[in-house]
Amino acid sequence: MNRFRSSSRAAAWAGLLTAAAWGVPEAAWGQDALQGTLQGDRAYRQRITPPANLGDYRHIGAFTYFTSLSYGVEWRDNVLNTESNHHADFIHRPHFDLNGILHVSDRSRLQLGFGVGYSHYMNTPGQDRFNIAPNSELAWDITARDIVVTLYDRFTYTEDVLSQGVVTGVASFPRLDNTLGMRATWSPGRFVVSGGYGHETFQSSAAAFNYVNRATENFFERFGYKLAPQSVAGVEATESFTDYVKSIQRDNTSLSFGPYTEWKITRVVNLIARAGVLNYSFKDIVGQPHLATLSSYYGSLEIDHDLTPHIRQRLMVDRRVTQGLNQGGQYIQSSTVNYNISWGFKPRASLTSTVFMEDGTEARAASSEPYKRFGASAAISYEIMKRLAPTLSYSYIQRTSKLAGRGYEVNAVSLYISYRF
Repeated sequence: MNRFRSSSRAAAWAGLLTAAAWGVPEAAWGQDALQGTLQGDRAYRQRITPPANLGDYRHIGAFTYFTSLSYGVEWRDNVLNTESNHHADFIHRPHFDLNGILHVSDRSRLQLGFGVGYSHYMNTPGQDRFNIAPNSELAWDITARDIVVTLYDRFTYTEDVLSQGVVTGVASFPRLDNTLGMRATWSPGRFVVSGGYGHETFQSSAAAFNYVNRATENFFERFGYKLAPQSVAGVEATESFTDYVKSIQRDNTSLSFGPYTEWKITRVVNLIARAGVLNYSFKDIVGQPHLATLSSYYGSLEIDHDLTPHIRQRLMVDRRVTQGLNQGGQYIQSSTVNYNISWGFKPRASLTSTVFMEDGTEARAASSEPYKRFGASAAISYEIMKRLAPTLSYSYIQRTSKLAGRGYEVNAVSLYISYRF
């Protein structure tokens, strides 16, 4: 048996739990129409990819499901993410996952991905939180000849701070992000035409952050041509209309347009690239200085490479413009480089490591904040028996800012035990 494939469950746990411990930038909550569209693309690819751990799934009639339970303890030396006066704490994190597929018919299926957990801080009062994993989604794929229609509800609830580059000085940033929508793809011959709509609701349960509560209407259109069975190139456009609950944040409209490609270069190398122009139009608020419009650009490059039968690596380069998060923030322009490598060095053991760098600026009503971040992590996971796997991880992240008092350094060590049943 391929060693990497046989250790893929351990690698998946190592990567997932390391991300949960400190929040890598790619896991940011849904921002504008383009980011929501790309989340939908990733979710669909995951749904149609046969799981490596198919033998762990159970069956009740037409319903196939997989469940897991994990418990972790994490130590952080700076849970408040501050530049000085660091406060260390232990955080306990029980977590439950359910993944299920209901085969409604031969060409239609309903899929549920749901993860719920709890974070308990031993020595930091008022920070305990429930959370819903970012990969939680209810999706119904309906297929008719060369048309696939998906009805979905994608949702997450988390308090994570470190995945949001502009948030500092707090232990938690609690928010619910829910997108309810529909997307369709028509594939006549070598052409691929798709489009969709999503209604996104974003709300924070903390009074300190309720100024970011908003509703966004997201649309996307895409036209592609298949260069090969697993390669496509084309153009795409998105539109989003954002309405904030509080008038201190600026309602806005954003448009984007550009080319994209998904290219299977070789049997072991996959590339996804896109780039384009975008424009934001901001609603005026009397008495506050602001930009009426912003014209900028976006781009991303993702390369997946099976370096050997035992080693898999991924490089992601991303440049994006998103909604501001601090009070009075209009938009965030950020560039991120993220490298991840997984090594299945034993049939049931894996080592996963991630390094990232981020360079960003948040434009605000009174001033802008340029900032930089660097992070690195490593996790080792081993299935001591078929259904039981511990994961040990370490992560480090540093933030520097042109504004005084808004930097931080965070070290974290965590140990998770997961059980599939």
